[in-house]
Amino acid sequence: MWARIILRSADSEGGLEAATAKGAWLDEAGQTGFDLSAWNAIRRRLALHEGRALITSTLYDLGWLKQKMIDPLTEVAPTHHIVDDRGAEMTLRENDDIALIQFDSIANPSYPLAEFEEARATMPPDEFAMFWRGMATKLRSAIFDCFDRGLNVVKHFEIPYDWVGAVGIDPVGAHVAAVWGVLSPRDGKFHIYREYREPFGKTTQGHAEEILRLTHERIARWIIGQPGERQPRLDWKAAGIDGESPPFADLWVGIGRVYSMLKSGDMVIHDNCEGLLSEIGSYQREKDKSTGELTDKIRDKHSFDLCDATRYMVADLTEPRDRLEVVNMRYKIDPFS
Repeated sequence: MWARIILRSADSEGGLEAATAKGAWLDEAGQTGFDLSAWNAIRRRLALHEGRALITSTLYDLGWLKQKMIDPLTEVAPTHHIVDDRGAEMTLRENDDIALIQFDSIANPSYPLAEFEEARATMPPDEFAMFWRGMATKLRSAIFDCFDRGLNVVKHFEIPYDWVGAVGIDPVGAHVAAVWGVLSPRDGKFHIYREYREPFGKTTQGHAEEILRLTHERIARWIIGQPGERQPRLDWKAAGIDGESPPFADLWVGIGRVYSMLKSGDMVIHDNCEGLLSEIGSYQREKDKSTGELTDKIRDKHSFDLCDATRYMVADLTEPRDRLEVVNMRYKIDPFS
């Protein structure tokens, strides 16, 4: 009997794609750098042998780990619920696919009880729940703290051909990302219904061709990059997508417009947009290292390509004139022409 152990980093996508495995151990998979694409790559590597994955992690944010592993068991009664003599709580919930074990740090008998109680007394409640108890809660640092799956997520459906929408594209960075959106004449809500995120290593022509291949609807506007990214827009135009600049560059004004649409329920995201949903759950402000206070910097900002693409699109479409144009295009275009 023998085994081969392969070590890989979650931010090395090529390495994750280059193996077939019978099982996987994912350590600290809750960190922002361990994103949904890494998890999907691991699932593909396990598929041939129907391999299992063991995930051990502190809960750092409300991204894919919460959405994929915790949310499906929210309404499931615990199979086991144990409180030991030090007061440590341990809970097992399970269904056909997932066994979820959540436990307090002091379930480890070598973890000092005094340290745990000091953290309870001095740390913000959200951090204590997440970091010391593995329990999901609303984070103070979450940028989209208004996000509500019951309000903002809908089951995916095919967009009718005569609905006219827009596409936001983040053209530079480690990944190229795009999101498709449309204002529905049925419910009056803005639907984000498709996403694209691929490594930057592909040519602009290659990205453009793939995005056009995925586009089956009528697109009234393409919004590409920041206002200052003129050359990337020229490159995309040469590749077949003639895009506009969003009306302004201010990061927090753009975030504010997305926030407003989410909080009001005017924007919904289809459940097939798993990458965007994960990014929204992970999108957080940085904390000042000396004071612990929140800052205006975004933690690991380079990791949120889909959020950026959404921000560009929403910034453009919430300008009164442009939004009216998109609404009116629904009635100006003959679907049979």
